[in-house]
Amino acid sequence: MFEIIDLSVTLGKKMILENINLHLKEKKITVLLGKNGSGKSTLVNCLNQQIPYNGKILFNKQDLKEMKIRERAKHISVLPQTLSCPHISVKELVSMGRSPYLDLTQKLREEDQRRIENAIKKIGIEELSERTLDQLSGGERQKSFLSMILAQDTEMVILDEPTTYMDMIYEAEFLNLLIKLRDEENKTIFVVMHNLNEAIHVADELVILDEGHVYFEGSTKEALDNEILEKVFSVQRYEMGNRIFFAAKG
Repeated sequence: MFEIIDLSVTLGKKMILENINLHLKEKKITVLLGKNGSGKSTLVNCLNQQIPYNGKILFNKQDLKEMKIRERAKHISVLPQTLSCPHISVKELVSMGRSPYLDLTQKLREEDQRRIENAIKKIGIEELSERTLDQLSGGERQKSFLSMILAQDTEMVILDEPTTYMDMIYEAEFLNLLIKLRDEENKTIFVVMHNLNEAIHVADELVILDEGHVYFEGSTKEALDNEILEKVFSVQRYEMGNRIFFAAKG
């Protein structure tokens, strides 16, 4: 479904990503991990066609570089790390998810209205729909953007550190929503994360970048069995019942 072939990025004279090869599994949550500066956001920017790169990124065997923006937006939705906060209502924001499907009149059809209402209900933000984004907390705002992504109705969803500005309660809720989108909406989800403990809870598959290279690609179970996270991030594993978590050594 989604394949990255020999992808490399050079900024100035520095190689940021080198020969990245990935094949994302359909209808799974794949979490991208890596230390600061490992190239995670650069990779997302490549997937979103925001920066030049060498190599290929294929969706259903079609090169993203050859897809028109409107067509790409019908298949792949991207939630970047830095989001604007326009003075619009949550419902107006969610409505923007239908933009790729509108004709020249830009008028929402009955089908569009239905998908907007369903997206708001699915994410559970009905009580926020008439409030403006600048009135919301960070967690509420992220859930609103996720609702917009759901209204966009793409097979693949890419999110760059979506829980960065959330407290623990909102973070857990948001990650459970991702699981819900995978299980109930059959979404293929590729998400950049920094919290190892939440990553192993939500991920079916893990990809770990280290200094611009893929250090590991495989199932979460395989990563845990081979102590990959301990090796890359210099952390200590602890177990409490069936729960595994990591903390800094010492």
